[in-house]
Amino acid sequence: MDIPLDNIEPNPWNPRTTFEDTTMQELADSIKRFGVLQPICVRPHPAMKEKYQIVYGQRRWSACRKLGLKTIPVKEPILPISDKDAIDMMGDENVKREAYSPVELARYFEIRNKILGEKEKEIAKRFEIHEDYVSDIKQLTRLPEEIKSKVAWSTPTFVRGHTEREASLTGSKPASITFSHARQILRVPEKEKQLELAEKIEKEGLTVSQVRKEVERELGIEHAEISLPPISDQIHNKVMWNLDRIDLKPYQFFTIGYSERNIEQFVEVLKSAGVKTLIDVRDEPYSMHKPEFNKENLDKVLKQNKIQYIHHSVLGVPKAIRVELSKTGNWSEFFKWYDENVISLLEGPELEGIIDFGSMNYPIAIMCVELDPTKCHRHRIALSLEKRDLKGIDL
Repeated sequence: MDIPLDNIEPNPWNPRTTFEDTTMQELADSIKRFGVLQPICVRPHPAMKEKYQIVYGQRRWSACRKLGLKTIPVKEPILPISDKDAIDMMGDENVKREAYSPVELARYFEIRNKILGEKEKEIAKRFEIHEDYVSDIKQLTRLPEEIKSKVAWSTPTFVRGHTEREASLTGSKPASITFSHARQILRVPEKEKQLELAEKIEKEGLTVSQVRKEVERELGIEHAEISLPPISDQIHNKVMWNLDRIDLKPYQFFTIGYSERNIEQFVEVLKSAGVKTLIDVRDEPYSMHKPEFNKENLDKVLKQNKIQYIHHSVLGVPKAIRVELSKTGNWSEFFKWYDENVISLLEGPELEGIIDFGSMNYPIAIMCVELDPTKCHRHRIALSLEKRDLKGIDL
């Protein structure tokens, strides 16, 4: 079903304030060549008859207007969606696809707070992220407008001079101003100083650690103690130290979580352990908190490092079960459910032909999110593999 573009109004709560960028031109070129491949979602306008309001798909609508088209395909049936459902659907569509920039995500969280009355705790539960992360993201709305549009998701460059190495891993260079850079900029109270610092980051390619020192120098903060890297870096250094000293030949498999690692560290650990195949056991292979670990990018990065990537959602945990665990905190019941509903299939004939551990290129690594393997279903898979006389450790 096609509807005239002039009969459709933008979503009044869309956190994206600008659509004029290079990706918009690419989208317009694609539509010009192939048409609109995915219809947009609209609802009847709540105040005007025979008019509609976008729920999600505003970029496609804007691209069609840019091309001078008259109509656009919309999803059917067109239903009278409530404000709450419209905000939910808009967020689910864009958050899942990692379509929002950090500042746009901050605006979206603000919308949920102001329009739906949700607190940070409720937003965190809704998207299965930490409450502190919601708070940190929302702070980005305090940035000067001149900086907001420049903040992008990226794997931070922790060590000066590693830009080329990181680019080879991720396929692209880091953004000039990352989310972590922006958090440091917000520590400076004066707008003029914030703008100066942002400009310096762009011109000199300052790392987050260097920006932190600049900020503390500006604020007059002196540290008598020895400056140590973030705990995540210390954990990584400890793992690498041990891997250099352990005989890994007896081990056919490893388990690994990425929550406290960046993509560079993650790949470095895998390569040091000699991993040939990575098995992703997330139900949905996407991460809002760490988009560099989304399936497509992870597959590309691993291929560049000659590691095969396999995603087996059948070994994952459905969202409903994860939500229930977040409410109860009952790990015993959770692992009991996993053993009965997943491990029993893994050890039975049901998954034969779907998951064939015998034909994989060893050593393999079982990947999930959490750092602690005892608070992750990957350790149940490890216990099952040990029954097959395979040996493994967590990285």
